[in-house]
Amino acid sequence: MQSNRIRKEEKLAYAERLGKKWRARYKRPDGTYGSEPGFETKTAAEQWGEEQEAMIRRRTWIDPDEGETRFAEFAEHWLSVSRLVINTEANYRSQLRNHILPQWEDWPLILIANNHLEVQGWVNELHDSLAESTVASVFSLFSTIMNAAVRARKIPASPC
Repeated sequence: MQSNRIRKEEKLAYAERLGKKWRARYKRPDGTYGSEPGFETKTAAEQWGEEQEAMIRRRTWIDPDEGETRFAEFAEHWLSVSRLVINTEANYRSQLRNHILPQWEDWPLILIANNHLEVQGWVNELHDSLAESTVASVFSLFSTIMNAAVRARKIPASPC
């Protein structure tokens, strides 16, 4: 009985009508309310909000705003906090400038994470113009940065 009462008290998600559609509202970890519009039914909106709160309680929730971080911004931050010898950092910056940023600079991390086929196409294009060892090195750096974004809770999974 006690656990049912706790679950009901923890349930803070609700739905609001927006014209003909519904918007889910849920309590974020910082106590503010987040929302997601566009649901066809009140039940669907409530269920989505409840799923967000369940992930928050399990500590698996990722703030959607974090996924909007641009790749270039995250890569620069990652470089600034990484302990790299001078030559390695120079090599990474060169790979970023010449091969990675031309493709991904302005992309939000979540958009990259959700586009495995786009990543595969980019790697295929690299193979058309670069040596195999260079492609491997560039992809390794890209993959390392995307995996760091997962560990930093910016995205749920890497497309690499």
